[in-house]
Amino acid sequence: GRISSSTGLPTVLGWRGHELQWRGISRSFDVRAEDVAAIYQSADGLLVQSLLDKHRVRYIYMGHREMVTYGDDFLTGFEFLKSVFSVDDVTIYEYLP
Repeated sequence: GRISSSTGLPTVLGWRGHELQWRGISRSFDVRAEDVAAIYQSADGLLVQSLLDKHRVRYIYMGHREMVTYGDDFLTGFEFLKSVFSVDDVTIYEYLP
């Protein structure tokens, strides 16, 4: 959510507590949280691509929070992800379907 609010680009999953407060249900956000975790953690390129397509993702942000939450071993090596920005502990990947 913090990147989305700064860039204006939509995010797959924002602040879950805020969404729960306003919408009162969490199941759809739970599914999105599972999808986001799979994008960051899966070694299965076909699964990652299908989830990026499902959620219409163009950019993936990998910063300190994402590394702590999901690890930092997975997004590298996929031919369909290109690093388009990197500084300090932040890398932004562009999805090239």
